[in-house]
Amino acid sequence: MNSRRLLLVDGDPTVHEQLTGLLKRDDRHILTASDGVEAIDRLRESAFDLVVAGPDRNGFDELKLLRRALAVRPETRVIVTGSQDPVRAIAALRWGAYAYFHTPIPGSALADMAQQALDSSSWRDEIRLVSARPEWIALEVRAKLEAAERTTQ
Repeated sequence: MNSRRLLLVDGDPTVHEQLTGLLKRDDRHILTASDGVEAIDRLRESAFDLVVAGPDRNGFDELKLLRRALAVRPETRVIVTGSQDPVRAIAALRWGAYAYFHTPIPGSALADMAQQALDSSSWRDEIRLVSARPEWIALEVRAKLEAAERTTQ
């Protein structure tokens, strides 16, 4: 069995426990980071199959982490968690997030999305942000049900 590596990043230790319990499987090795600096250091050391990026408490927000993570490891799938601000969700999609979840995080939906991200072989060009304003987003989605589901969390 191939072990999948996940990195959970959030400034709240309670969120680490919640996400670890939610995403733990026999075939997964889960590491945590409490801030973006620690997360980027871990990404520089080795690759991860999935990063779940939430806010930290040191001013290194989840969008900055997304951009830096993809600069270090462009192949990494990153699920971003954050506020219900549509501008931030749009930015995350524009910058290459696999998916964006508003907080509070819906547990089973995140677990399903994580599994989908780990199973996905070609995902980079499945969703293209055509235009966006906070009240209206136009997406181009390839004809894959999994890609369409990533836009509706």
